[in-house]
Amino acid sequence: MNPIQRIRQRLGMTQVDLAKALGKSQSNISHYERGRQKVPPAVAHALVALGKAKGKRVTLSQIYGPTPKANK
Repeated sequence: MNPIQRIRQRLGMTQVDLAKALGKSQSNISHYERGRQKVPPAVAHALVALGKAKGKRVTLSQIYGPTPKANK
């Protein structure tokens, strides 16, 4: 399952609900979930804020995956 889909389901939202909340189209959400389009940073930050407003913790790492560590 894609991270965006997992987050959306955890928030108890449909693709249409999430699209409205983020000011995007349902097809944008579908593309994010299918990996056809990367989640823009502004959308990712809006998703983090939406999670906070719904009392759920959503992080950029959950959206994009863990940040690679630099070699020392």
